Amino acid sequence: MAGDFWEMLNQAQRETVRAAAQVRRFRPGTALMCEGDQDRSVLVLVSGWAKVTTAGPGGHEVVLNVCGPGDIVGETSAMDGAPRSGAVVAVDVVTALALSVERFARIIRAHPDISTIVSRVITGRLRAADARRRQFAELSTPGRIAELLAELAERYGVSTSEGVVVDLRISQQDIAAMTAASRETAARTLRTLREAGVISTARRRLTIHRPDALRAFNA
Repeated sequence: MAGDFWEMLNQAQRETVRAAAQVRRFRPGTALMCEGDQDRSVLVLVSGWAKVTTAGPGGHEVVLNVCGPGDIVGETSAMDGAPRSGAVVAVDVVTALALSVERFARIIRAHPDISTIVSRVITGRLRAADARRRQFAELSTPGRIAELLAELAERYGVSTSEGVVVDLRISQQDIAAMTAASRETAARTLRTLREAGVISTARRRLTIHRPDALRAFNA
């Protein structure tokens, strides 16, 4: 697990979270959490991918973010008591450490160092949201798609001899929804990046051969 939250914990902190949690598994398409839900459990993803969604205009699904191994979800609602602002849906088989809101509260009260890490994760997400809003103003649609791929590679990629590999368990439609693009634009941008040798794709798998070129891409 290498997501933001888990990566920040030391071994003793990880054992504290494991000891308080139950292992849960979710099939693809299953809701880990529902928008507006009052059941404030907290999940730390062990394996698999999930997407954070909300209902957009006309009831269309809007993808807000992607979560992978090591990410924590549900912590904000657990801390402020507000209903969930979005749904979290399994893209493939997801295994997670599940903590009730009561156990999560006990952990952060007893371990201020873990509480500080949770706060850093929340702050980081707010900054990322601000950065994404600036990208919408400054980048072309293909540029936003390239920036998203670079971000996923930075957070979840594994360096290999061929490049940075991400087991990208999201569809072209998901990429389009996260960047306010049409599915056709997303497909065309991915094709352009493939033809330029910047990336290669297989089924649900992305390899970035030239990471710097992604950041510079703003066609």
